[in-house]
Amino acid sequence: MNKKLLITGVSGMLGFCLARNLSNNLKNNYDVYGTFNRNLVSIEGCAIYRVDLSQRSEVEMLLQEITPDIIVHCAALTNVDLCEENHELSDAVTVASTSYLQSYCKKNSKKLIYISTDAVYEGDSGNYSESDLPKPSNYYAQSKLKAEKIVRVLPDSLILRVNIFGISPPGHGTTLFEFFYSNLLQGKEIPGFTDVIFNPICIECLPGIISEGIDNSIAGVFNIGSLGQISKYDMGVEIADYFGFDRSLIKKSVSADFTFKAHRPTNTTMDIAKAQSRFTHRFKDIKTNIRSLSEKLQDKISGEENADKNWKQVYWR
Repeated sequence: MNKKLLITGVSGMLGFCLARNLSNNLKNNYDVYGTFNRNLVSIEGCAIYRVDLSQRSEVEMLLQEITPDIIVHCAALTNVDLCEENHELSDAVTVASTSYLQSYCKKNSKKLIYISTDAVYEGDSGNYSESDLPKPSNYYAQSKLKAEKIVRVLPDSLILRVNIFGISPPGHGTTLFEFFYSNLLQGKEIPGFTDVIFNPICIECLPGIISEGIDNSIAGVFNIGSLGQISKYDMGVEIADYFGFDRSLIKKSVSADFTFKAHRPTNTTMDIAKAQSRFTHRFKDIKTNIRSLSEKLQDKISGEENADKNWKQVYWR
C-alpha cells in the first residue's frame, strides 16, 4: 500500500511545483494530496481539498480523512505588508495552522517538513548559517520563526529556510522573476534594487531536495539557496540579457527609495554548507539557476502562437 503525502498550499508557487513534480516522481510509492484555500488549481495525480488551515476543525477533519504519513507544509500568509498590518491574521494562517499539523504528527509519529524563510535572519550582514541566532525584522518573519519553534519539537522534522524564485501558476500572483520578465517584455521601465542582496534557489530544485529529505529521513534545520549571491538589480539584468531585452529599462534604485509598511532586510544571503554536506543535490550558482529557468521558459514559448500574451499558461502546460 502506498504511503500518503500531504502538501499544503498547492495554489502557491512552491506548493504547485511540488505537487506537480512529486505526484509524478513519487507516484509508485506515494498517494499525493494537496490543499488550497481560495485559488483553485488542478494538478494531475494530486487529490486537492479546499481547507482553511487557520481553522482547527477543518484541519482535523482533513487529517482524519487522509491520514497522511508525511506533510510538507508550504502554506503561509506571505504578503509581508499584510502580516505587518494584521498580526492576528498572520498568526492564524502561519502559526496556528502549523500547530494543528504538528499536533497530528506528534500524536501519530508522522514526519513534518516545514518550509521556512531566509527572512528569519536579521538581514544586515549576510552569509548566515543555521547556528546564527534568528532575528526577524518584520512580522511575517516573526510568524515563520514561531512556526519553526513549533515544528522543532518533533525530533525527525525537517525545516528548510529558503528564498525561491520561479514562475507562479497562471492567475496566482506575480513573482520577482515574472515582474522583470513581464515588464521587460512590454518595454516598461522598472526599478531594480542594488542594495538588496540574496541567494535564492530556483523553484525547480526544491522537489528533488524534498524528495531526498523524505527518502533518506533527513531531519534538522537547513539553509537552502544558490551558491554565491546577487542583487535584485543584477538579477533583472541577467534576465534581460538572456532574452535580449533592453537592460537599460531596469533603473538602479535602493529599497529606501520606496515606502513599505514592513521593514525589508537588505542582505539575507545564507551559508548553505550544511545542506551541501547532507544532501546529494548539486547546488549551483545563482546565475546558472537564473539561466536554467530562463532557458526552460524560452523552450516552452518557442514557436507557440500568442506566447507573449500567454507565456505563463504555456510554461505550466
